Amino acid sequence: MADRTYSETENSRYGRYINLDILDDLLESIHELKDDQKFILSLDESVEDTLHDVIKTYLKWHQIKVIPNAKKNVLGTLHQSPNRLVLVAEEKKSFPYFYDNLDTEINVDKLKENVLSHTGYHDMTFQSSCDGLDIFTGIMTIREYYRHNMKAHKDCVITVNNADINTINALTYSNSTALAVSCIDNNIDLETLTNHCEESAEFISCIILTDDIENVKEVCDIAHAHDVMVFKTTSYNDILKGKYLLDCGVDVIGFGPVATTEKLHYYLPMHKQDNTGLSLGFGTVSQTAYNRQSIEICKNIPLVNV
Repeated sequence: MADRTYSETENSRYGRYINLDILDDLLESIHELKDDQKFILSLDESVEDTLHDVIKTYLKWHQIKVIPNAKKNVLGTLHQSPNRLVLVAEEKKSFPYFYDNLDTEINVDKLKENVLSHTGYHDMTFQSSCDGLDIFTGIMTIREYYRHNMKAHKDCVITVNNADINTINALTYSNSTALAVSCIDNNIDLETLTNHCEESAEFISCIILTDDIENVKEVCDIAHAHDVMVFKTTSYNDILKGKYLLDCGVDVIGFGPVATTEKLHYYLPMHKQDNTGLSLGFGTVSQTAYNRQSIEICKNIPLVNV
């Protein structure tokens, strides 16, 4: 499986928020449980690799072994959630992270439910952020769909002819070939788009629409008629329009998080910390399933009960 984790652009890895205070509190609780027969801390599948390395390095000086899914001589099992570590033994003890300005009581599942209900999309991932990883995730989700439908050769992506650096980087990371289409007064040139689709639809996976495009419905109709998907970089105003983009026919939206229709949700990137996506073809796109920027973006959308 390809490892496309771009940690240099990911600023919410759990390891960056695990400070010595948290480790000391965890160590104190572990010492209360440790004896001659119990000296191994088991890690369940939710614990990310970064945190595994941090804890293993720290605890080895205290004669405590750290082993994933250990069964024997176990003093307790460590579980990792979006905002805390949970040590499961005779009783549970939790250790909240010190997120900068992120509310540690945020209910991610409820946040996700409300965003999806508002926009009409079927599923979403918080792995990506608004620094171009959302575009990369959208492209790879669509290409993964085609790969599973025996159309792996659809590796071309239509973009506006003045694409920004995030789009260019996403094309590079996904190893996609670009086809340019002009955009005049925030409207895609439908004639050029039609020509591209008629001549090269066999190789085109999707078209990327910027957040200021106005003729969204017309673009979707042409693209879908030629078996081409539509990804839209979504603005705050787009989100406030509710189900508008879904009704227009947009297949994937990216606004930090990435949301898809039911048809595509299986192909979102898989991450062991949540139940979003089943795709193993291009791996995870970040170290954490819960990107802090994406959660903050969703928190600032004025939805009911969020």
